[in-house]
Amino acid sequence: MIRISLPYIFTLADQLEPLAALPDQPTKYGDVFVRLSVAEYALSQLISGLYSPYLRSSLDLSQHLLANLRAQTSNPDMDRQLGPYELLSIKSTYEQYKVALLAELASPSRQNDQI
Repeated sequence: MIRISLPYIFTLADQLEPLAALPDQPTKYGDVFVRLSVAEYALSQLISGLYSPYLRSSLDLSQHLLANLRAQTSNPDMDRQLGPYELLSIKSTYEQYKVALLAELASPSRQNDQI
């Protein structure tokens, strides 16, 4: 099991979970900008930070999700429309990542290091 700070996990969940509630219809980027930006920052900190060496099975999905988020946040046009496919791609990848991360956090670690 990965020993990880419980307040950190609650904060991470608070920052990533709004991705699950992205709209299903075309939406102005400005309306979802904060959710996407906060999630991008939180995820980039997780996979490049203190816990990154311990996250193995969720790493590919985290990088895929991060790429999806960056594809949207790299364009600063707040008035552009995000289509349902773009939003669904983020939501779907997030749901897959969430399952992988939760399973990884609950599984025994190969290393008995304590964080």
